[in-house]
Amino acid sequence: MDFGIEKKISNFVENQFPQFYQEEGPDFILFTKAYYEWMESEGQIINQSRSLLELRDIDSTLESFLEHFQRKYLYGIPFNVIINKQFLLKHILDVYRSKGTIQCYRLLFKLIYNQDIDIYLPGNDILKPSDGTWVQPLYLEITQSSLTANLIGKTIVGASSNTTAVVENYISEPVNQNIITTLFISNMMPRGGQFAEGEKIVNINDSGNAQIIEIAPKIIGSLNSLSIINGGQNFNIGDIIEVAHRDIITNAVTSKGVGAKLRVTGLSRAQGSINFDIVNSGFGYTANTKTFVYNGVNDNTGNGASFNISGFSYIKSIQYNTDLIVDHSNTLINSATFGFVGNTSANNSSNLNQAFAYQNNYFGSIAALNNINTGNNYTNNLNIFVRSTQLASKPLNGTITYTTSSNNITLSGSYADSSIGANGFPFYFNANDVIYLQANSSNSSSIELQIIKSVNSNTSITLYGPPKCNSTSSAIFKTAPVTLPSNFALYEPTMFRTDNTINGENELISGTPSIGNNIIANTVAIDSGKGYVDGEIVSAYLYNGLNYVTIVSSGTNYANLEPLIITRDGESSPASGYVTTDSSGAITSVVLTNGGSNYVSTPSVSVKTLNGTGAVLTTNVNEFNTTVQITGKVVKSGVGRKQGYWSTTRGFLNSDKYIQDSYFYQDYSYQIKAALLLDKYKDVLYNTFHSAGSELFGQFYLQIEEQSSTQLLYESPGVTYLSATVPTADSTLITADNSYVTADQIP
Repeated sequence: MDFGIEKKISNFVENQFPQFYQEEGPDFILFTKAYYEWMESEGQIINQSRSLLELRDIDSTLESFLEHFQRKYLYGIPFNVIINKQFLLKHILDVYRSKGTIQCYRLLFKLIYNQDIDIYLPGNDILKPSDGTWVQPLYLEITQSSLTANLIGKTIVGASSNTTAVVENYISEPVNQNIITTLFISNMMPRGGQFAEGEKIVNINDSGNAQIIEIAPKIIGSLNSLSIINGGQNFNIGDIIEVAHRDIITNAVTSKGVGAKLRVTGLSRAQGSINFDIVNSGFGYTANTKTFVYNGVNDNTGNGASFNISGFSYIKSIQYNTDLIVDHSNTLINSATFGFVGNTSANNSSNLNQAFAYQNNYFGSIAALNNINTGNNYTNNLNIFVRSTQLASKPLNGTITYTTSSNNITLSGSYADSSIGANGFPFYFNANDVIYLQANSSNSSSIELQIIKSVNSNTSITLYGPPKCNSTSSAIFKTAPVTLPSNFALYEPTMFRTDNTINGENELISGTPSIGNNIIANTVAIDSGKGYVDGEIVSAYLYNGLNYVTIVSSGTNYANLEPLIITRDGESSPASGYVTTDSSGAITSVVLTNGGSNYVSTPSVSVKTLNGTGAVLTTNVNEFNTTVQITGKVVKSGVGRKQGYWSTTRGFLNSDKYIQDSYFYQDYSYQIKAALLLDKYKDVLYNTFHSAGSELFGQFYLQIEEQSSTQLLYESPGVTYLSATVPTADSTLITADNSYVTADQIP
């Protein structure tokens, strides 16, 4: 029950005296009443005692009581500066709880001075080597699946790699008439782990559910690097190259994917060395496959390039007939015996299936090369052939003549007389067939196989390269046809493929020479792009480089071959070049030795010169610097990446950071920006919430809401200088015109 307490009792004094006081001592009653009225006045005992219930409420307590609270809870804060003492006392616990934080100072100034302040921590702007934060967006290109949308926000796991990641989002979009679905991922674990190309991914909670795994999306893979076929020349480590989606000249689509950019990570030097590459792996090759390497047209200097086949894929066992018709070309149909290997007594009354000999062998596609010798001094692309051959057992009739100094072979004698076909050409050989040559029939070391470039007549054949030996009078030659096309297999394997090529003759291995210095040897993707096919051959060029420099004004007194100065921006790889001049020192041409890459904006171009003046040079940044073309084969991995970036500038010398001075720029200093001079509040902070070991700085910072050009020019220990173009900054404090004014008082 709430009992009210009368605040004033002086009204009851008169009735407390006996009646005779009313008659004999009225003045005494009045005196007593006046005394109680005085005791009821503010600050006196009766007033305070009868207001105890109110005085215990801090909002209605006496000022003298607040001083007791201040000594207990606000030690170090002068009472005379506090705008709202009751409000501060009620919220001082919040200040204590946040001591040492930015929020503490903001709250303290709001409670004491009723001001909003900013806190600047110089330690955040100290240059710290290797302290930048690198962000590398990662993603997975996957097949379409009804489960994809349910993976957002979930942890996924690779069915075979056991790598996990969190799916942030996904998108399906058309790329080259294909729909590519991309999962954007983060927090890939374990560290160094990788999703595998071709594996399925599922919600980690469904990793044991076979039915879910069956319909789960599969990783298509993304471009990771290029296996360089032609690395150009004059590149630098760090250059950025971009894969061209369309032909630079014809604009025809040349790539399955789009958007890939790569960084050059390795260079080499070459004097016409060869880069071998499997463009088409073909089919129909065996373990005894032979390789043939010939110089290109008009290449008389290249030598030493060779390779072997190291592995096969898509291997299949095939049974085939080993009898060659050429070995029995002179056998009469009615002979007593035909001399077939399978049945030496077989004749025209025998079953041919029983007379022929058969053999099983494994045939496959070329998967890899080894024992590669790159050679040197090559000037043109090589002619390369791979053949699995079956050698005839008998030499052909006639004589053959050849030398090591010519690619031509001359045929004569009975061979020429007896083997003229309907077109007058030898019918045992065609272009790109293998021919067996033995310069001396009694010397096995003179045996060699060669590839025929053309059959010119029944007496002349041209090879791709000259024979290794000079023929003798006993020289012989045989047919050496490719194994599968030369026979009828027991199970009739396909002779012609759907692309009209023949098994065992449908490989394509390129041999491209690299000539010069700083040839690209290795790359790594900084942006994997989307939609690329593993193994496809693509062209790439320097990205955002310079194609040319235009001479606006040629100037005078420049020296020939003086170098260019081309500014850099961001992470660009710098371009370089030099000028050529006439007799007066006027610039006549500008040569770019390197177009640079990854320019964000157009750089300025000048000349590093001793005496030259007046030249004006300009340039433009082009997406593709077509000066040098790079050719390579796409190498994919499971995880794709977008171009990474530094989310902070703490580690960059040319950034907005400062060198530590162990005074203002240090990890233990802080600056308060307020519309108060430091002298007005530093003692308050030092005595209360200032953290030991830290350094306090102040900056006068007056926020003027009216639109104006007022700005802080500079600050000295006792005064802050402002510039303003408004009539008044604060009608109670500062008046300002276009001249400098000072502000040295509390607002």
